[in-house]
Amino acid sequence: MKPLVSAGLAQGCTGLSLIGIIFLSVLSFLFAHEAEALMHDLAGSGLTGSQVAKTCIGAVVIYTVFFLFCGSQVLVARYQNRVQLS
Repeated sequence: MKPLVSAGLAQGCTGLSLIGIIFLSVLSFLFAHEAEALMHDLAGSGLTGSQVAKTCIGAVVIYTVFFLFCGSQVLVARYQNRVQLS
């Protein structure tokens, strides 16, 4: 099986996805617990902290899919580099 993207792009995508997962998880936690610094900006929008937290969790799910896909591409590229048929 050949990788769909190069190893370098897959590693970059995996790293960025991991950073996105961590960042959005922290934001989701803060919105769910209604951190005052974040809730101040939501005052006039009609949104609640739990609504924004659910949106952040949805984005975490999408980033997790990207993380799994790109991580699998890294593994496929490593496996393909080890196995060389002549």
